[in-house]
Amino acid sequence: MSHEATDQTHGGDINAVAMHALSRLIRRAQGTVDVSVADASRRLYAAAKTADRTVFMQEATALIAAGVSEPDIANIHIPNAARALGQDWVDGTMTFTTVSAGCAILQGYLRQTGLRWADEAAMLATPVGTVLLAVPPYEQHTIGATLLAGQLRAQAVDVVLAYHADADDITRLATTEKVDAVLISSSRSPTMDALANTIGTLKNAGAAMPVILGGSVLDQDQDVLGKTGADFAVQTWQEVVQILTATTITHAAPTAKTAAK
Repeated sequence: MSHEATDQTHGGDINAVAMHALSRLIRRAQGTVDVSVADASRRLYAAAKTADRTVFMQEATALIAAGVSEPDIANIHIPNAARALGQDWVDGTMTFTTVSAGCAILQGYLRQTGLRWADEAAMLATPVGTVLLAVPPYEQHTIGATLLAGQLRAQAVDVVLAYHADADDITRLATTEKVDAVLISSSRSPTMDALANTIGTLKNAGAAMPVILGGSVLDQDQDVLGKTGADFAVQTWQEVVQILTATTITHAAPTAKTAAK
């Protein structure tokens, strides 16, 4: 039996849950139809499993029409759907190919239409700096990094996204884009040596900005900072903003772009 998407709360999702609660109160005051968290997540999970972008877009549009907010879809329901797909693969109820196709649907939505709310929120925030958000070349999926980029953009952080970036790519972009920090998003897949080589290449090139490490790789070793050379380890976007606020000056209005390799 396929794993069902449910309302899951993790350490980094607390703000998203608070946002959901507030948006529900607003929608109730407006008299719009309410949809439960579990039901909305389950519907997007089922749509993603079809690997049909049209089906997924129709379901997302229907949920928005029913009162589910775009921030909720991005911050709560897509992560829930992605976790459910991953669990299906772990449980052996879905092939890796099917899971990958479903995750590609989720990622495509985030990249193309699912982060509009972030740009709207950024207009009300004070700019805090520029970060290079890099995903190493060995990572299979980048949903988490894409969502994190949106969450940072909503806080008026300029984000330079670099997918499948190796050590040389990261070093070049950190210099040419004049970023205030480098954030590497990594899963448990690489060895500590791979990350240490990437961070070492960056620092040996004279880069003075802090290097931040995030992702499930943090669960791999208790001494991840010592073994990789990173300056900070973070679990949430709030921690990234705190680091930038402490180390940067006021910047111009935020932008978001995907770095060309």
